[in-house]
Amino acid sequence: MRAAIVLAGGIEGKFWPRSHSKTPKPYSYITGDSTLLQDTVKRLSKFFFNDEEIYVVTTDSLYEQTCKLLPKLPPENILVEPYQRGTAPCISLAVHHLRNKMSDNSVITTFPADHIIYNLSEFGNSIDTAMEAAHFIDGIITLGLKPDRPETGYGYIQIDDEYNKNLGEFYDKGLRQCVAFAEKPDEGTAERFIQAGDFLWNTGIYAMKISTFLNSMDEFLPNYNKNFSELVKLTDAEAYKEKSEQVYKKLQQLSFDNGILEKAGNVYVIQGSFDWTDLNDWDEYYRITKKDADGNLIQGNVISIDNKNTMVISDDDQIGVIGLEDVVVINHDDGLLVCKRNETHRVEEIINYMKRNRVGKF
Repeated sequence: MRAAIVLAGGIEGKFWPRSHSKTPKPYSYITGDSTLLQDTVKRLSKFFFNDEEIYVVTTDSLYEQTCKLLPKLPPENILVEPYQRGTAPCISLAVHHLRNKMSDNSVITTFPADHIIYNLSEFGNSIDTAMEAAHFIDGIITLGLKPDRPETGYGYIQIDDEYNKNLGEFYDKGLRQCVAFAEKPDEGTAERFIQAGDFLWNTGIYAMKISTFLNSMDEFLPNYNKNFSELVKLTDAEAYKEKSEQVYKKLQQLSFDNGILEKAGNVYVIQGSFDWTDLNDWDEYYRITKKDADGNLIQGNVISIDNKNTMVISDDDQIGVIGLEDVVVINHDDGLLVCKRNETHRVEEIINYMKRNRVGKF
């Protein structure tokens, strides 16, 4: 048996004003007429999994919104966290629920809900190889991609290109041992990673047996297995909710990468060849989207005159822009963003200001 776990509990607003706490990035219409969450589930259900094999983990405040966006998923496949505490508890909650339905030798895969992926046939080949390797190897298999620029918003994986007996026949299919992880380096370090030639981008997509995950938790985060195994045994809704809040209040914010991958010695990577982006901010959206002859990305209710290398999007009233260069303008009914290009990562400063002063939609 197998299952896909979609991680959709984010609370950040990197795409403010389109996204904020009530509509975080996976639930926002960033790239078209469907949300990134819907695109992720559609991609999985069309090529790899049936709806009964797909599970979505979200927060309590987003449960009803998730059900509306994904009406084909069984309601019991939408798992709820009381608070967002990072990917380590998010995956742990899902795995312990699945353990009640599947054997410990079943392979699970985890997918962030806010990625854009093209070349789906190549993506499918990588997923198939990762799941096959996870079945035969007692290891955590991640998907990596060869970097084509010194991206500072991604994580990196250093690999060992030498053959070892643990890789077996999967070496010829691109499986490599992970040596080290590096999270979001500065530009100079990212450039050195590219020049070294043995670093890949970490996509945050993982495949592993349930038993492999539980053993890793026992070794590095032993309180997780105890707390979550007790939680999922509860059948009374009120008792479950109360216990869930007790468990999460004790947890620190922790990613799966920091909690497990950086410590474990049984982490492997499949180098993929598909097109992928983790939408970090509006600058990344500008980078991947088609521009006009002057380098402008113009969408929505906009009059644009004599602008260069500028992104202007209006979801609300008509706006006019004249003579701008290297500027980002996002007009939405929840707010207006104006900043220089390559500065949109600082949107979080606006979110923090609104939180401190209790103004606007954050």
